[in-house]
Amino acid sequence: AAAAAVLATKGVVFDVDIPARFHRASLRLDTYVWTHVANNLLSNARKHVKKGTVRLTFLGDDVGMLRFAVVDTGCGIRPDIVSRLFDEEVSTGVERGVGLGLVSCRTFA
Repeated sequence: AAAAAVLATKGVVFDVDIPARFHRASLRLDTYVWTHVANNLLSNARKHVKKGTVRLTFLGDDVGMLRFAVVDTGCGIRPDIVSRLFDEEVSTGVERGVGLGLVSCRTFA
């Protein structure tokens, strides 16, 4: 709810897609890891969407691993960066961070 409120102030719609097969699912997960990864990916999406949608979609559970995607209607990622996106200190050049957020997401995943 807090993420949706922050995004709405920017003219961005936050959408969560949970397929029906997960409505009654029971998951055990490390809440620290889940919070860190989800917040990082959603924060990156928020930074790059001026107006539009940020969607969190749960894709499935493969052998005890929760799969999800964050998709947005932002400006996109330059083709020359895509293959290095989860490397240390890679920046899209739009907004500078320390360059470790996606590295830590990859480590946890």
